Amino acid sequence: MALIQSSEHLWYFRDTCNVYVLKSGTECLLIDTDPAASCSILPL
Repeated sequence: MALIQSSEHLWYFRDTCNVYVLKSGTECLLIDTDPAASCSILPL
């Protein structure tokens, strides 16, 4: 899985459904996420 940048502050990756990452500064909001899949793609 790879993050695909859709705009300056919006990324997504394909899982069982598209998972969206909305970023603002050092914070982000995950939308439609499966916690196990998200942890494998995002740096912690």
